[in-house]
Amino acid sequence: MNECRSWAIALIAALSAAAAAPATARANEADPAGAADQQRRATLVSEAAHEQFIFAHRLYLTGRHQHAATAFDEYLEKYPGDEKRGDGLFFRADLALRQGDLDLADQLLEQIEQPRFVKGDALNILRGQVHFEQGRHEQAIAALQRVDLVELGEQTVLWVRHLLGRAYARSGNFPAAAAQFERVVEQTGPHRASALYELAQARAELDQIDAALEAAQHCVELRHAELSPRAAAFAADLAHGRGRYDQVLEFTRAIIENHQGSAQFGRAVIDQMWALHATRRYEMVVQTASQHYNQLEPARRHSADYIAALSFYESGEPGRAAQHLQRIRRQAPGWHREANVLYMLGLCLFELGRYDEMEPVIAELAANHGESEQAARGMLLLARGDIVRDRPERAIGRLGELIDDGPDNPVYADARLQRGHLRERAGQWDEAASDYEAYIRWAGDDLARTPDARLATLRLAHVRFQAGRFEVAERVAAMLLEDDGLEPDMREHAMYQRSQALIRLRQRQEAAAQLDEQLAAFRDGRFTAAAHYWRGVLSLAEGEAEPAIDHLLQAGHDEGFERGLRSNALRMAAEAQRRLGKLAEAREVLERLEQLVGTEGLSGVERLWLARVRIEQAAGKDDHRAALDYLRPLLERDAAPGSELTASQAVEADLLAALGRRELGDLDEAARGLNRVVTRGHGFAPRARLELARTYAKQERIDRAIEEYDMLLRAAGRVDERLVVDGLFEAAELLRRRALEHQRQGRESRAAEDHQAADQRLLRLALMYPHERFTPMPQLALIELERHARSAGRDDDARRYQQQLIDGYPDTIFARYAEAMQELDRGRRSVALRRLEALRDREERLEPRFERIVQTMIERLERAS
Repeated sequence: MNECRSWAIALIAALSAAAAAPATARANEADPAGAADQQRRATLVSEAAHEQFIFAHRLYLTGRHQHAATAFDEYLEKYPGDEKRGDGLFFRADLALRQGDLDLADQLLEQIEQPRFVKGDALNILRGQVHFEQGRHEQAIAALQRVDLVELGEQTVLWVRHLLGRAYARSGNFPAAAAQFERVVEQTGPHRASALYELAQARAELDQIDAALEAAQHCVELRHAELSPRAAAFAADLAHGRGRYDQVLEFTRAIIENHQGSAQFGRAVIDQMWALHATRRYEMVVQTASQHYNQLEPARRHSADYIAALSFYESGEPGRAAQHLQRIRRQAPGWHREANVLYMLGLCLFELGRYDEMEPVIAELAANHGESEQAARGMLLLARGDIVRDRPERAIGRLGELIDDGPDNPVYADARLQRGHLRERAGQWDEAASDYEAYIRWAGDDLARTPDARLATLRLAHVRFQAGRFEVAERVAAMLLEDDGLEPDMREHAMYQRSQALIRLRQRQEAAAQLDEQLAAFRDGRFTAAAHYWRGVLSLAEGEAEPAIDHLLQAGHDEGFERGLRSNALRMAAEAQRRLGKLAEAREVLERLEQLVGTEGLSGVERLWLARVRIEQAAGKDDHRAALDYLRPLLERDAAPGSELTASQAVEADLLAALGRRELGDLDEAARGLNRVVTRGHGFAPRARLELARTYAKQERIDRAIEEYDMLLRAAGRVDERLVVDGLFEAAELLRRRALEHQRQGRESRAAEDHQAADQRLLRLALMYPHERFTPMPQLALIELERHARSAGRDDDARRYQQQLIDGYPDTIFARYAEAMQELDRGRRSVALRRLEALRDREERLEPRFERIVQTMIERLERAS
């Protein structure tokens, strides 16, 4: 502090040597004897005073400050009138300052009127020092501002500016302080490190954070044994307060690497661990603690254990966190963070599922820190443990104790919410609503006070809905939606909750509008699938099948949607598609449903419908096997009232199973099944009789097949005309086959009868069912008549049938066939062949039976040529 006053000391030394000469000269000028004696005595006194002053001053110069102080005290006491008294007072005041006796220094300075040799600048500097050390910073500033810096040496000027800057800083004038420190740090010298450190502090006070950190960094770079670590510690605190953790790490690293013996070392280790923890570099936190743990004093070790525990917990290792916390608990009972340690230890034990160990820890927390927030949170933790262990009533009791402490309890709100959740889970709707309402009252009118206030409002709407209070639920959800600051996910939930209440209130239009608004705002939200589901249900209720299907399919195809509702959506969509005649789409949806619920999860009606589609659209035996898999459980059930299928549906299942078995080659079982259907009826007897005839035909039981066809035809007018048409054509085919067999066996008359019967059936088909909806059956009937007439030599009949095809079905492929046959009758075989080949090779494929007829005729003509 006083090392830069040497300029004043040197000045006094130089002038002290000259002080004796005038006294001797004056003594030699004595004239009278009395005057001479008086002069001699005065000279002796002056010389003694001068000698004492010089003695004291030399002690001062040689650093013997205690002896110098005694000598100056003797000088001032014995020679109060000496001309150098002011200088003596100055030096004695300086010694008092050095010895820490500020009051004495101040008193001595007050006695100085005008030193003989000490300059006014030196006196102002000393006065400034004393005032500063006494904390009278304004007076120090006034004294130092009177110093004329022009005549002072460079280092002295820097020292004065440094002292003035410190006085400004202590008086709160940080801009002036920073200005002085900036002048000092521009030059090298012994004050630069201190000035940089204090410049950093002044800039921080001015909220010039970057500039403050820059000054501190320059101080750190000087590697000053005392000030560099202090500057680094100050900068680390400053950066930490602004969340600049990388800079915290930089400054603390400077201390840890370069100043391990400084008082700031332990603090730097802890600050570094906090910064690493804040930036989630948990492994580095643990490494730092392990590396420097033994270098830390005990209190710092507890902090290191605590931060390491927090890092282990945050990184998902509550077991290792608990080890560090247990060490603090054992080694530092009563530590200032003990409440936090016990709570964190309880939390770790909770995460580990060690609930029995957790309870005594929380009990210790309550005993030692019962009024703390951690104790209240510990009680909340015990309640959570009860919840996990399925002790809801015990948890509700603990939460009730916290709630009974009133809203001042720090966990009152959490306890209200938690108890509301428990009561909601238990189906105690009114009690849960009471807790949610109390929480909302605690939050006040401003729901934004806490996000949980909005959550409580949403839960209130839910429990009121569950309790059947739909009007209240709708009103609460609508109120929540008026909050412009509502988070998107909560807004979506509130929209959905309100729509559900409106549905229950039978306000379908309002519900539909709310769902539409939700779907427009949230195309891929948590409740999007549910909104599509209910929007589809509402559309179905209004008879709007097409939009209903779109919504239901979006819900049904959402793999994250609730499985039960998802399957319902697919069922409703498939049913709506079937009603609209979209059979292929319905089949696809039901197969998607089967993938979702499994075959066993399909209803009887769905199994029946899928079996029907498989058989009607069969592409091979696998389709028939799949159909039988669908049907097998249905065939084992009785069709009595209350069963899954109606009696009519059970008969259809028997019919479809018979068809499947027939295609898989089990003809006998197929025939038995079809006979059962014929007997049971329910509208399926005509179809069953037709299929039975076909089955007999496959068994080569031609007579039985023809009998079944005839029985079907006798019911014409009472059954589906399509069945009659198929029966007429197929019966004619069998009659032709039987006629050929009669011919091979020489029974010509019986063959003629069968041919005639076949012609009658074909003529009936051609004449009675010429309608387009039966194409190509009437046309094929005429072609068969024409072919048989030609083979029987009845050319006129053949030409008549040809003309019927041309006139009855002009511009059709059947007319083209008839025209080709006419060319053949004219002897133009090649023209007929070309026309038939053109029919065969057309882009649109022919009906299979007609295609076989055309191909057969082409082959005959090619062989003939």
